[in-house]
Amino acid sequence: MIAPVPALALSGPEPAASFFWAVYETGLPTKFNIILPGALKRLSDRLKITIRDVARAAGVSVTSVSRHLNGRISLPDSTALKEAARHGYNLLMLNSRNLVDHELAFLARIEDHQVDGILLLTNHSDDGRLVKCINRTGGVVLLDEDVPGARAPRLFARNADGARMATSHLIEKGHRRIGAIAGPHGLLSTTERLSGYAEALEAAGMAVDNRLVVHCDYDENQAVGAFKELFEQPDPPTAVFTCGDMLALGAMRAARGMGLRIPEDVSLIGFDDISNADLLSPALTTVRQSPAEFGRRGVAMLLDLITGRKTEAVTERIGVELVVRASVAPPSGRRLWRSASNTGSEPPTGGLAPAREEVTEN
Repeated sequence: MIAPVPALALSGPEPAASFFWAVYETGLPTKFNIILPGALKRLSDRLKITIRDVARAAGVSVTSVSRHLNGRISLPDSTALKEAARHGYNLLMLNSRNLVDHELAFLARIEDHQVDGILLLTNHSDDGRLVKCINRTGGVVLLDEDVPGARAPRLFARNADGARMATSHLIEKGHRRIGAIAGPHGLLSTTERLSGYAEALEAAGMAVDNRLVVHCDYDENQAVGAFKELFEQPDPPTAVFTCGDMLALGAMRAARGMGLRIPEDVSLIGFDDISNADLLSPALTTVRQSPAEFGRRGVAMLLDLITGRKTEAVTERIGVELVVRASVAPPSGRRLWRSASNTGSEPPTGGLAPAREEVTEN
């Protein structure tokens, strides 16, 4: 089988959003081209290709790479590469920049016999073309987000469980007015995480206030506007659950610009546990899903599909855990309202948050 040049490409004006991990068989040693603006490095497959390696090769911060990746799931752990190599396969990462035409072109590589299978991480609702293509080509495992109607195995996080844990943690701290910054309408992660949020509120005897739920893309800049929308209300929340850590980063930026302190004035909790979430100021309390487990199990499912060992469209779930850090505290009772057009002066800034013990809850 003719193998394409394996490359991990992160470039272009749009933030990276959809990724394909293509699996193909080859007996040749593999090199990975890491392509970023102003940088081109070659790394052996003997190295662990992580987000830190990408940042080091590109000469940028880990946070910059996290933002470029749009913050959903970090680069799959080296266990994915090892799992594929153990069966004589290599991995190729393709970035569609969230453009469906690119995604369709990548899927066509299965029909052209350039690759044997694809792990698909999409980040937008399907207009019908993706599901039609997947059902025609086969050889696809869906990771993290769904393509409804696709005849394909699926591997998702326990989204509702994670959101329920996060919201319950805020309730246990005494919060009764809890806002949510959610992802786009129609995405599996958005629907399931909001479901867990609502279940936790209802279990505590609180109704969901739709005025406290704001949707935006999984994008830090859009989350700034979403946070401001919540806090322009006469009775804003005392805590905010975000459906992704990149949304939490945007909320932190917005809070700083509005003169609000986290967690003294408003508590904040995320989902994903992106790289360096523990180094934010304050360190972000969040729900962790494991890129290592996504990589390991995703490759195993795809190899089962390619070899015909398992062909049914099963759905599996990856466990999540609550990581308690420093961005959540009991409500202060202070009335929090500040117009987005009257942001006031920047609050005092300091270094990294003081070290605190990290606690996880399964």
